[in-house]
Amino acid sequence: MEIGRKVECANMHFLDLPEDIRVHSFSFCEDEDLLRLETVCKHMRDLVCSRRIWLPRLLHSEFEIPPRTASNVDISTLSASELKYLTISARRSQEAWSCPGAATISPTRYQEVDLPQTMYTGPTPKQIAQNLGLREPLPWVADASSPPRIDLVPVPMPIGNRHEYLVIRRPPHYIQVVEITSGMCIWESAVEDVPVIAFDVDSNRMESDNVFRLSTVSLARKGPSKICVVKIHTFTRGTAGGVGADESIIIRRFQASGAMSFGYIQAQLEGDHVVVSDPKLMWMINWRLGECIKLSPSSLCWGSMRIVEQHLVFIAFKLATKDFALKIMHLQEAFEGAEYTPSEENDIMAETTKNITDLPILSSEIEAFKNPASLTCFSATLGYCKQSFQRKDRGGSPIDDITFFVMSELEYRIVRRRERVLMLHQVRLENEFNSSNPGTSLLPSTETKNWTRVLRATQVGHSLKLKEQQLSAGSTYRCMSWSGRILLKSEDFYALSLQNFHTGSIDLPVVEVDGHSLKGQIVSMDPHTGAICCLAPKEITIRILYFGD
Repeated sequence: MEIGRKVECANMHFLDLPEDIRVHSFSFCEDEDLLRLETVCKHMRDLVCSRRIWLPRLLHSEFEIPPRTASNVDISTLSASELKYLTISARRSQEAWSCPGAATISPTRYQEVDLPQTMYTGPTPKQIAQNLGLREPLPWVADASSPPRIDLVPVPMPIGNRHEYLVIRRPPHYIQVVEITSGMCIWESAVEDVPVIAFDVDSNRMESDNVFRLSTVSLARKGPSKICVVKIHTFTRGTAGGVGADESIIIRRFQASGAMSFGYIQAQLEGDHVVVSDPKLMWMINWRLGECIKLSPSSLCWGSMRIVEQHLVFIAFKLATKDFALKIMHLQEAFEGAEYTPSEENDIMAETTKNITDLPILSSEIEAFKNPASLTCFSATLGYCKQSFQRKDRGGSPIDDITFFVMSELEYRIVRRRERVLMLHQVRLENEFNSSNPGTSLLPSTETKNWTRVLRATQVGHSLKLKEQQLSAGSTYRCMSWSGRILLKSEDFYALSLQNFHTGSIDLPVVEVDGHSLKGQIVSMDPHTGAICCLAPKEITIRILYFGD
């Protein structure tokens, strides 16, 4: 009998082994090995495509930038196929964008969607000026000397780096929402909302059948005053599967600033809050309750504002001392402890004016200037990533930390030449269940959040001195995404990653599509997914470029 049992064990098939042993053996395989094993047979495919294999692999993999999921997505509840997609796409995405020594990089795939050919019937630039009580048309609406500006914002899906809809702002500043797969325009902004001076999309915290929300900011006139009109549009999925705008629209109004007539406006939307800013002022609005805080954050770095996990994050620059800091504030706390008069939709909101020192703002000073006296130009770009890992004290459910990245671009005038340097700093906002190191700032704990600690800003790797061919006449265009990708534009569009700062390499590949560079095209990068939208002048086809997804 003993001999028989030994022979039986010796001839045992791999599929007959206990499940724990099979799962453990797969932990020694690379992702590509598991994909090949899936093709062996049906039994092996069912065995490999298991949550027990892909959930630990996702949580414990050492990604430079982790996979992206919306805030309301619990990764512990995702299916095996979703976990596999997140794990593999994150690894391939990192490899596709970081190509040391490569002269060019190209997307692994792209989608094309045609601009809707619907006829615009809204007001002309001259009529817009008359409606606002202006003598001349707004220059940023009616500038015939430059190509028409088109802004492209893809709507990210809850999991990964894919998109289902595209929000387009077209001259003279009206909005269209397009379904990517069909190319159909499913929604267009109302005539009275033109010009839309700022807009943003939120698909991060959707409930029920809601797919995403769109905030539009428009200029209007009420009596002798110019006002800003904020509208929140909710897009829901119908019973037939299509998506359309809900008939209920939330409208909030506040007094417009002088800078808004020049188009210097940005807006961010997440959850119940929308933040509108010009170069000097911010309006933080709880759009559900009609509450508004007007804030003067000193000098705001243009384009650096973002809402991340209900935290308002922005970069403030002090011109006199030539230093800057990353500011972090929980929006719900900003509205606590004060009495507000909720506004009706047709009323102008009562603004509560506050100084930056009156609010629970955490500051992380960033030391970047090696020679302030010769500094002639400064700008900064903000990015972030959220890292999920296992919580040890609460049954193994995931918790998150947020790392903010600040890339500063500094130009120095040295004798008769100029020198442009890129520096990258990171600031970590820790969860209270993962606070092992002493930090510089603490957030009070509430029932609505667990974020408690902001660590000091530290430089990532080396400073990068740009080459002559990478310099343009003015400040370069740059955008940083969740996935750690940085799009740098001067004469061409260059691909920059965290790896460049770690190695100190400034040999940046040029981004190409089908052998052609993006030079001269209208280009934007989705800060949540890293996908690049581009549109060549006088063309009608938009391309959405994916790297590794």
